[in-house]
Amino acid sequence: MRRLFVLLALLAVAAPAQAKELRYPHAGQYAFRLDLPPGWTSNTDKRGGLLLVPPEGHAMIYLAIVTDDKLRGREDSAVVRAVSAVAGVVMADKQDPERITTNDGARIIRGTAFYGTMPGKHGLTRRARIVVFNLAPATWAQVWTVTQAGMNAIETAALAKVLEGLSLTSR
Repeated sequence: MRRLFVLLALLAVAAPAQAKELRYPHAGQYAFRLDLPPGWTSNTDKRGGLLLVPPEGHAMIYLAIVTDDKLRGREDSAVVRAVSAVAGVVMADKQDPERITTNDGARIIRGTAFYGTMPGKHGLTRRARIVVFNLAPATWAQVWTVTQAGMNAIETAALAKVLEGLSLTSR
């Protein structure tokens, strides 16, 4: 019996940590769904967004569902200018088409990726990629990816895996 207990204890320690499934925001018509890897932290901010940070801290993902009647019917670029100004992002002219699927894979939502830079710690500049998806006349999903110098290939791959697994739900 003792050997069985020791074996079970060793298996529990050796078992790989599992990703935690998140839905954010927890309530509302629209939400992101993702698997948060072990060691990543998540914090909400006062604007209603969710900040995800990997253990190394060289990057972050920020997710938010934004509703703003003042931006109703505006182009994606106007939405990005409004939200990026709050964070001090200096936007570049580069834009790319982007897409995200619904969590059941039945629908593709098209959006636009915008690029810029923002101030970081110790005078370093961070790269910002802000993707917006228009969900309704005055509602957008936004996915920010902010990276800094010092990321290695493993960190880059972990960040890409989380972003690839990101989907949107709607009720």
